Amino acid sequence: MEYSYRDCLSEEIEILRLMLYRDEFLERYPRDCKHSGPILSKIDENMKELSDLENQSAA
Repeated sequence: MEYSYRDCLSEEIEILRLMLYRDEFLERYPRDCKHSGPILSKIDENMKELSDLENQSAA
């Protein structure tokens, strides 16, 4: 089975979301956690890239 870049992005998004949920669960004030901002930014970046890949394959 071939592991595509799209699969890699999807898995990275899932891992980042799990990291964010962990931080929110462990921290009393999750938005104050120093990791939340970069994690959210990386999720947004990966989601945009994944969307771009899906748009390219649909065209």
